[in-house]
Amino acid sequence: MEVGSSEEDEERERERERKLKLKKRERNTNHQREKRKKTKLLKNLAKKLLLEVPAFDDDGLGQHRGVGAAERVAAMPESIAVMADEGTDGGVAKAKKKKGKRKREAGEVQEKDMAAAAAAPGPANAPRRTSTSLLDKMRSRLQGSQFRWLNERLYTCSGDQAYRMMQKDAKMFDNYHSGFQLQTEHWPVRPVDAAIAFVERRKVAGSTLTVADFGCGDAELAAHFSKAGGEKVVCHSFDLVSRKASVVACNMADVPLDSSSCDIAIFCLALMGCDYPLFLREARRCLRSKGLLWIAEVRSRYSKVKGGDTRKSDFVKAVCTALDCKLLEHDNTNKMFVTYVFQTRGGGEGKEKGLPDKDFVAKWPKLSSCVYKKR
Repeated sequence: MEVGSSEEDEERERERERKLKLKKRERNTNHQREKRKKTKLLKNLAKKLLLEVPAFDDDGLGQHRGVGAAERVAAMPESIAVMADEGTDGGVAKAKKKKGKRKREAGEVQEKDMAAAAAAPGPANAPRRTSTSLLDKMRSRLQGSQFRWLNERLYTCSGDQAYRMMQKDAKMFDNYHSGFQLQTEHWPVRPVDAAIAFVERRKVAGSTLTVADFGCGDAELAAHFSKAGGEKVVCHSFDLVSRKASVVACNMADVPLDSSSCDIAIFCLALMGCDYPLFLREARRCLRSKGLLWIAEVRSRYSKVKGGDTRKSDFVKAVCTALDCKLLEHDNTNKMFVTYVFQTRGGGEGKEKGLPDKDFVAKWPKLSSCVYKKR
């Protein structure tokens, strides 16, 4: 009796273990199925929300971190879909570490809510309802991701390459400025407002002030003075893409202005590119004798420049020497950006106007790329 009882117990134990394994396998299968559904749903949402990703070949823009531009662009949609899923810029390995029971449960509940909202009955012409908070969050992350990618490219290529890139797909320009506004909306003071205030202080009754806005964006400076009354201010606006009739699309190193034709040249966070000194040389060419060069740049860009963002930095020395200018004003009290005001000593491009572009750029300090916080 004892032997038979022992065999029956062992058989029951084996049966119990077999059932547990089946249940575990079934749970894993269901989990994978739900995971695939969630991934597909989020990718579909990402495609609807994602600002159009540039699709251009690597036309001499150079390699970046060992990967060509075409390969980086091709990989962007998938990586952004992963970011929308995990809420981080990390890779798959990092995402797996954050997977847990509570996150899976939250994801499943979120998916059910979204599916129910999309399938909810309503009037024939009424749009499908989705989770506004989730859509806004995903849109913000996707815009921020693409903005940082475009921002990095613009800081690491030349002005001519940036111009050709934007002209090939002008929607990138809109995407960049949308992301820029999103990234800087919490700044206590906007640099463009500081530029407007500077030009306002320079207006003289009975005379016309001519201003050249290099890298004007949405041409807010020109829009302000076109509406303002009083003394006349003529503002020439230049950027890589023209979205307004008053904006001229061009490389900032070659603008369609006559030499010695402007009183003020404005660079409002516009010294982007590895050959930024050529932009300043072009502005110097356009300025009259005793013309003013106003520059605002993010303070972190001077982190690797000897002297930083002070009056004695190598950047200031390069402007004064290469462009034959003197420093009039300097303000680094703002925690986000620093402003410089230089005055030309004479007409023309400066003492080194005859230097080849490559040799001219080599004499200037390299400014760091501007890196914006992930929001």
